[in-house]
This record gives sequence, C-alpha cells and structure tokens, in this order.
Amino acid sequence: MKKIAKLFSSEKNKSRLFLALPFILMDVFIRILSFDVYYTRAAMIVPSLVFSAGWIIIIVSLTEYLGKIAGKLFYGVCFLLFFAVTFIQAVYYTHTKTFLSVTIGASLKNAVLNTHPIIIVLSIFLIGLTIFIYL
Repeated sequence: MKKIAKLFSSEKNKSRLFLALPFILMDVFIRILSFDVYYTRAAMIVPSLVFSAGWIIIIVSLTEYLGKIAGKLFYGVCFLLFFAVTFIQAVYYTHTKTFLSVTIGASLKNAVLNTHPIIIVLSIFLIGLTIFIYL
C-alpha cells in the first residue's frame, strides 16, 4: 500500500494520471455500456485492456514529450478523436445493440437526438473534465 501511495505522491505522476483520466473513463464507459456483447467475455477482457492501456500510455507520453504548446495540441486532437468515436459508438449501440458499421448513414442524427440522457450527461462531464485538466 505504501508503494502505491508513494507512486501517486509525485507531482509528475499525478499529472500523468490526470492526463490519462478522460481516456480511462471513456474506455470504462464504453465497456460498461457494451458488457452484454459476446466478445467482451472474460477471455477477451485482458487483451483489450492491454491494448487500451497501451494507447493511453502512448498518448500521455507523447503529450509530455512534445512540450507545452505542441503537447496540448496533440492531447486535444487525441481527446476529440477518442471522444467522437466513444460518443458515436455509445449512441449507436443504445439504438441497435451492435457497434457502428458503415451502414449507419443519415440515421445518426436521429440516433443522437433520441439517445439515452445518461450518454449526454456523461459526455458533457468528460468534456468538462478534459477542459479542466487541459487548461
């Protein structure tokens, strides 16, 4: 327990955790939403978590490496892309119980307008959290 407390006592590690938090929350949100999909069975959770953790580590590392201005720009672009994919997948999944395919077409507008309110609330929270961390 002391090792974990020591890990998060460093200001640099706290900064990394805060940078990773929006991406972790998006990943957790989409996993909870799609838990009844067959491919999220126990055997597939570990490889997909490693994949997600890898991307989050790469994004946070590159954000720190690039410096203040370029790092913030990179982080903002990554967040917008991840958020857009997560939001669209969540909206589409709540209406079809499958994930996005190329056949969605113009029905996306109607799907967004008729989506479950919790998706909108969580989306606003994630945007607010990221703006708070970003600035």
